[in-house]
Formats: sequence, structure tokens, C-alpha cells
Amino acid sequence: MTRTVVVLGAGPAGLPVAHCLLRRTAKQHPDLRIILVSPHDAFYWKFASVRFVLPGQMGEDKYMFPLADYFASYSSKTFELVIGAAETLDPERNAVGVRVGEELREIEYHTLVVATGSRARDGMPWKEVGTTAQTRAALIKLQTAIRDARSIVVAGAGVTGVEFAGELGSAYAKAGLKDVTLVGTEALPLETRTKDDVRKVTKHELEKLGVKYIGGAKVTTGAKDDKKGKTVVTLTRSDGSTETLTADLVVPTFGVVPNTAFAPEVMRDGPLGYMKQDANLRAPGYENGERIFKSSCPLLS
Repeated sequence: MTRTVVVLGAGPAGLPVAHCLLRRTAKQHPDLRIILVSPHDAFYWKFASVRFVLPGQMGEDKYMFPLADYFASYSSKTFELVIGAAETLDPERNAVGVRVGEELREIEYHTLVVATGSRARDGMPWKEVGTTAQTRAALIKLQTAIRDARSIVVAGAGVTGVEFAGELGSAYAKAGLKDVTLVGTEALPLETRTKDDVRKVTKHELEKLGVKYIGGAKVTTGAKDDKKGKTVVTLTRSDGSTETLTADLVVPTFGVVPNTAFAPEVMRDGPLGYMKQDANLRAPGYENGERIFKSSCPLLS
């Protein structure tokens, strides 16, 4: 009897899980069949997104890699790549509904691996934005906006915001081509769990690149000035006071949303909606095989 493992998501977790199952587990279990489900048909190297969102920095062939090419060596008897987005999950029936074009395809499984990851807020291309075509469109839109802007405000001074501001500084601000401002909620950039010495050096290095840092503030509103075509940004300080900035472009770099809307509410945890899991990365109450993987091959050993 064929045993089907469905892997939802072909990102940094789902992709190596599928490969490991095919290369290692399938050799020992010839009845195993792997179905990899992904809404995008190309692997997106999101870790470099803070650089390639700048126009002209990197070609698409350096950060988008067709998924089909990486699975061409596997037999269709043991592997299937489904380009579609998971919309429903019925753990009682061991079935997941996947939107493939106009069709909702139901796929039954013995084991389900949830590796759908998360997406950036406001449709920013720090991570995948829906399909590959939608991600590409979001990327081109941001690249064009960066190219045309003379002043840029980066909202959020976490790792993404700091790296992005640094790239902008290196490419533009240091040479006086664009004004770049980084806004963070803390007095120093990066999270408070980072050593203060590191955060101080980070702020200093950003300033050397021509980036202005505004700490202890949060971007609370942003409205377009139709007359000038600029965005008026309101900053709210920790003491409640406010001030405004005017910029050609405001880029949010904070917050992610888990891609778990397909799962029943009982399987999701709290208002953020992350998947519930135990110490073994299993979905509590569903011992028939659902597993939530956050890493790659070692989890299968």
C-alpha cells in the first residue's frame, strides 16, 4: 500500500524535508510517495532580499530558482510537485484542499508536514508574496519606488530594517544620492536581546553610511500628500509625543504573519495563528502523523 507524505511549503524548511524523504527515507520504504505543495514555482532566496530589492543589484537568476529543476531526477511514481496554495485542512479525514488554478484539489495523506512559513506584512517582498508572479510584481514595484525616491524612511529597526537601511546607505546615502532614515522603537537599533555593544556599533556603522537613526519612536500613521506626491509620516515617541516626517517612500520592515489560514482554528495557537505543536513538533491531539517542521533534514533522523 502506498503511503503518502504531503509537504506543505517549499521554502527553507519544506524543500530540504522533501529532498531528504526522497533521497533517504524512500530508499528504505519503496511504498512511500512524496507530494510537495507550493503556491510558487520557484525557490525564493529571501535571505538576500534586503539587497536585491535595490534596483540593479542582482539578477533574478541569483535569487529565484525553478523548483521543477531540483526534482527532475525523481520518478513520478515517488514524487509530485503541486503548484497551488493550501486552503483547507481536515485532520479527521487526513485530507488537505489545495487551490490549483480554478480547481480545489483534495489530497489525502498518511503524514502531513506543515512548512508554510510566514509572510511579511504589507505585502513586502522580504518573503514570498503569494505566487512567484505576485512576488516578482511586488519586487519590481519596490525597486521602482526606491529608484524614484529621493528620501526614504525605513520603519522598523530589527535585523531586516538594519540590513536594508545599510544597503540603502551603501548604495545611495553615503554618496549623497538619497536621504535615508531608520526609525526604531528602542534607543539603539536591533532587538534588546542583542548586546548593547553590538547595537552601538551597528548605529555607528549606519551613520557612517549616511543613515540617520531615530530611536524611541514608532511609525503610527502615514498619509500621501497629493499636492507634493510625498508621504507624511507621524512618529509617536515612547512618552506619547508626536512628530512628523516627510518622505518620498516609507518602507515597513517589521512583523510577519504565519501562513496558516488553511488550518482549523483548533490547530492554531492564539491571535497570531501559529500552529500548535509539542516538544516533538507534532500537532497535539493528532498522533496519526501531522508534524510541523521548523528546520531541515536532522528532524527526520
